Amino acid sequence: MAGMDGEQPIGAVVEAGWQAVRDDGRVRPDLVRAAYAEPRLRCLFPWTGMGELHFSRCTEHRWTWDIPFIRPAAGGTYAVEGPSRTQTVGPATTAREAVAMVVARLPAGCGRAFVGNSEQLAAHEAATGVLTGTHDPDLQLEPPFSTLAAAERAMEQGQYAAAVDLFASVSVQLCSGIHAPVEEDLGATAHHAHLGRMDALARAGRLDELAALAVTDTHARRRLDRQLHEDGHADGLRARAATGDMTALYFLVQLLRTRGEDGAARQAVADIAPDDDYARQLLHKPRE
Repeated sequence: MAGMDGEQPIGAVVEAGWQAVRDDGRVRPDLVRAAYAEPRLRCLFPWTGMGELHFSRCTEHRWTWDIPFIRPAAGGTYAVEGPSRTQTVGPATTAREAVAMVVARLPAGCGRAFVGNSEQLAAHEAATGVLTGTHDPDLQLEPPFSTLAAAERAMEQGQYAAAVDLFASVSVQLCSGIHAPVEEDLGATAHHAHLGRMDALARAGRLDELAALAVTDTHARRRLDRQLHEDGHADGLRARAATGDMTALYFLVQLLRTRGEDGAARQAVADIAPDDDYARQLLHKPRE
C-alpha cells in the first residue's frame, strides 16, 4: 500500500520503527533478528510493550490489532498470543519458531505497512475497495536478505561456523552493491549482520578471533566479555579487566558473587578499579 501524500517513503518509516525497537532494548535481540529476517514481518511496523514484539499494518498509533504478537517466556522460550489479549496461539521454543507461528496467521494478503494510523488505513481500504492487498512480490527474499535469513537458520540449528561465514557474506554483498533495490536502510542491515557475526563467533568458541576484533570493536568486546561470563571464565575476565575493560570487571564481579565469592569480588574491585561507582554498586546489589 502507498502512504499518504507528503509522507516519508514507507520503507524509511518502517525501518525507523525497527531501529527504535533495537535501541529500546526491551525485546530479546534474537527475537528482533529473527523477525527482521522474515520479509513478511520486516515490512510491517513493529512496536513493543512489556518485552513483547507486536506487528502493525499501519505506522502510527493507534496500531492495528489483527496480527498475533510474541512475548518472552521462561528459559529463553516464547509465547505467541493474540491478536487480542484474550487469545493464545501457543508456546515456541525458539525465536524463529515464534516468528513462523505469527507468519502462518497473518491476515490474508497482508503486505507493506500503511503510513498513517488504523483509522486512516481503514478509510484508505474502503476508498480503494481493498481489504488487505495481495502479497507483494518485492517481499521475496533476495541478497543480502536471503543470506541474512540463511545465517539466522544456521544459528537456530547450532551451525555457528557456517553462520559466521554467512553473516560476513552479508557485509561483503552490501559493500559490493549486491542487493535488490529496497527502501529499507541497508546500514541497519549491515549493523544487524555485524552483531550476528559477533554472536556466532562467541557461540562457535572462536574467542581468539573475537578478542582480536575486540581491540577496536566495541560490539566484539562486549560479546567476548559476556561469553566469558557465561562460560564462567573468571581468570579471563580478570585479565581483561586489568587492561581497562570495565565491562569485564562488572561481569567478573557478578560471576564471583553468583558463586558466593563476595570476598574475591571485593578484592577484584579494590585491585582494579576501587573508585568505579558502578562496580561498587554491584558489590552490594541484592542477589536475584
